[in-house]
Amino acid sequence: MKNDRLIFVAYDIKDDKIRTKVSRRLVYYGLVRVQFSLFRGYIPTKDKTILEEELRELVDESKDKIHIIELCKVCKDKIRTIGDVPPPTPQHLIV
Repeated sequence: MKNDRLIFVAYDIKDDKIRTKVSRRLVYYGLVRVQFSLFRGYIPTKDKTILEEELRELVDESKDKIHIIELCKVCKDKIRTIGDVPPPTPQHLIV
């Protein structure tokens, strides 16, 4: 966990199918949905690079936008959350 980085991934993707593929990919890497288009979690630096490449292949960069925000320890310690509303749950969960 020493080399794991806290990242936030936010996106604005128009196509439902692509948006679903992106969110599933983020969950695959262990990120947790914070809001509808915002995920966060810890990820090894090596996996972050691979994830970024995979996301780049999924989206149309002329129409869609994905922000990958990595936080250092100092910034991570400054995160404040107000409220404890659970993240939205998908309508259909396939296990």
